[in-house]
Amino acid sequence: MELIIDDLESLELACKRLGCTLIKDQKTYKWYGTHVGDYPLPEGMKKEDMGKCTHAIKVPNASWEVGIIEQKDKKFKLIYDFYGEEGRKIHNVCGKELGKLKQAYTVEHLKKKIKDKKKAKEEIIGKKIRLTIEV
Repeated sequence: MELIIDDLESLELACKRLGCTLIKDQKTYKWYGTHVGDYPLPEGMKKEDMGKCTHAIKVPNASWEVGIIEQKDKKFKLIYDFYGEEGRKIHNVCGKELGKLKQAYTVEHLKKKIKDKKKAKEEIIGKKIRLTIEV
């Protein structure tokens, strides 16, 4: 199941956590530039949609970017080109299949949701994040 992203503020904080920059209203993201047919298109996308986005994420030391696409339900989908050296540069920062970015988004989104009602404490233990909530 794909992560549901519905909060740009939490995504922006997640980007900052990883040293990335969310660029609002950037309508294209940098990638290889053409779909060569070696991998299926992302679900719901056509060849001519590739490279288009609503916002983008600049990843440190990478020329290519992550695209943020707003869908009809007002939720966001992340898309990027994972091929070759530039894809590895994105993986180094954001994790394979953007796992680190998605984890950081989840932590920031949960912290935001509980901020007014409860206290939250975050600890980073090795490669894991522990979020403790006081009720």
